[in-house]
Amino acid sequence: MNIIIISYKFYPEPSPRAFRTYELVKEFCRQGHEVKLILPNKSIYQDNLYKHELLKTVYIGNKIQSKKGKKEVYRTNYNRSATLKQKILPAFFRDRFRGKYSKFINWKRDYFPPLFHKEFAKVLGKYLETEKKADIVLSIGLPIEVHLGTAKGILFNRELRKNAVTIADYGDPYFYYEGRKIFFLYFLLDYFVAKIFNYISIPTEKAIQSYLSFKKRKKILIIPQAVNLKGFEIQRYSKNSIPTFGYAGVLYKEVREPRDFLAYLMKLKIDFKFVFYTIKKYDTLSILNDFKELLEEKIILKLNFDRKDIIREISQMDFLINFENTTSNQVPSKLIDYAIAKRPVCPISTSDFKPRVFNEFLEGDYTNDSGIELDDSYDVKNIVNRIIDLKKA
Repeated sequence: MNIIIISYKFYPEPSPRAFRTYELVKEFCRQGHEVKLILPNKSIYQDNLYKHELLKTVYIGNKIQSKKGKKEVYRTNYNRSATLKQKILPAFFRDRFRGKYSKFINWKRDYFPPLFHKEFAKVLGKYLETEKKADIVLSIGLPIEVHLGTAKGILFNRELRKNAVTIADYGDPYFYYEGRKIFFLYFLLDYFVAKIFNYISIPTEKAIQSYLSFKKRKKILIIPQAVNLKGFEIQRYSKNSIPTFGYAGVLYKEVREPRDFLAYLMKLKIDFKFVFYTIKKYDTLSILNDFKELLEEKIILKLNFDRKDIIREISQMDFLINFENTTSNQVPSKLIDYAIAKRPVCPISTSDFKPRVFNEFLEGDYTNDSGIELDDSYDVKNIVNRIIDLKKA
């Protein structure tokens, strides 16, 4: 079969969307399918991208690069001499009304969809309008612009609409995302995507209610994070001399902001080691910055570690931390990595932290382990087979 996969993230970027795309691409190729992978034209991909004789990579971006092997760059043509803001709001006007203008911009960001990758979506749609050969089109979001660009291409391409099975794969809900204020335009974007694609796929049953406004239940697929268990190395665990626990992920203000937990750690009189694996993005470092004293003594901060290295290291820890989102329709993807490492998971509420369960874990009592079991539904082979069966049905 001919498979088109569109994503804004890919390995070696440290992102759940990157991991998901990477595992699916590898397995489709391993099973003998021809795969066209469409990505933004980022420099991180040029030397480190996965290669296979059945894989062709198309980059959507501004920079022209020589075509080597099965790589192709599709260039944008949207170089404007002046931005819309410069055209309708001259500098003297913005300077004179700077205060009101700033308030307007902040209000706009709160309630209107912040489409940061509009150019990618436009050019992606234009590229897909010319695509004639596809049995399955899999759009992996977020950002929502991946789905929007793919939907535009499908809408104006009769061949894709008629012959391809099209799937919009969501990580988290867009409109029903409880971590931000929303406006009705968010709903319209999700509604548009749902109408164009044959199916919506989501990683957890918990999120189904967030999508029933857009799609019938039979058209919503539950597809967990794809895992190839043979691709990871774990260490034999032995109890550490002092309690050692870890967390791998990022923090977000209001949604995943464990200030009460960190403040509690500062008060503890016992020795412990908390290893924090993260990246320089989102709100993580700004939140941790308020706890510098603790960072210097008992929290070890490790930035930009490879996923395989993280899993190998956390497999030697006494337990792992899961900061529970304030949202009710998401399951952190890090639980997959924790399950691979085979260590107990301590649930920490960021909205109503109570130390009892954490203290139990410190004492070696893992009764309230909140980890998940990796059954066959997570196996990347089975997930790819499920997707292929949609075309055969």
